[in-house]
Amino acid sequence: MSAERPLLSISRKTLDEGPRELRAALPAAWLSRKLAEGAEDDAAPLGASTDGKADLRIQPAGGDNFYVQGHVHATVDGTCGRCLGPAKIPVDAELSLLLVPKVEAGRPVKGKKSKDSDGEFEFDPDEADLAHYDGETVVLDDLVREAIVLELPISPLCSEDCAGMASDPAVADRLAQARVDPRLQKLAELRDKLPAGNKK
Repeated sequence: MSAERPLLSISRKTLDEGPRELRAALPAAWLSRKLAEGAEDDAAPLGASTDGKADLRIQPAGGDNFYVQGHVHATVDGTCGRCLGPAKIPVDAELSLLLVPKVEAGRPVKGKKSKDSDGEFEFDPDEADLAHYDGETVVLDDLVREAIVLELPISPLCSEDCAGMASDPAVADRLAQARVDPRLQKLAELRDKLPAGNKK
């Protein structure tokens, strides 16, 4: 089985010529595959039923380094943390990354104004996260996936006014018809005498 072709990639040679805009649709099937990668066995499943989009800018940042900046938009299909039903989770993730070659990952990162950026960019290493690329092609697929996952809430909701898990009517009916323990009969009789609004 051949490896999946990257969705978001650009050659170093192209980037050496100056800044590039990378705008791409993120197909729902691609998002679902990416979101499933690396997921723990007991984690709630994540997927996507609608396409997302990436709007990125990549530019030289001195030496063999490149700066990636932009946004990723997607709607993730997950599980509501309150009612355990399906939840649609909108994601607007911001990327701000300095890409350095893997072979040079241990050396100090130094940034400078790109001669091709017309003064638009002066890199400050404190303003971006560090990531690595390998070879002559810069692939951003995994970085986009990570950006989406990091934006997901710990306990997503299907809606802000989600009432939580509804009780099973069959279980409630069985409990109502259950025989009262004789030791608690007097309490049950007192409960039955209370006004409806005070029964808890």
